[in-house]
Amino acid sequence: MERDSLLAHGTSFLLHDRLQNCSDLSYCHVCKLCGSILSPVVEHGDKSDQHKTVSCRTCETTKGVETVALPYVFRYLVSEMFAMNMRLTLEVE
Repeated sequence: MERDSLLAHGTSFLLHDRLQNCSDLSYCHVCKLCGSILSPVVEHGDKSDQHKTVSCRTCETTKGVETVALPYVFRYLVSEMFAMNMRLTLEVE
């Protein structure tokens, strides 16, 4: 109800600020090729090597993996949907 009244007054910046930045902002890796949040995995090198690579398990490539800012509750929703055998994909530009 509060969200609808704020949208009616054109305050999209306020919604973005309150519902993401001040709430539960988190960063995650998204594969641009398959659109999956859960497939990208961070691979560590040797203990002496501080370089980390992110690759997608579904596409089996390191190309096209981007870091995006999302609310943590959205990541949790995607995990719950995946547990119920529903796949959610994102279109990242």
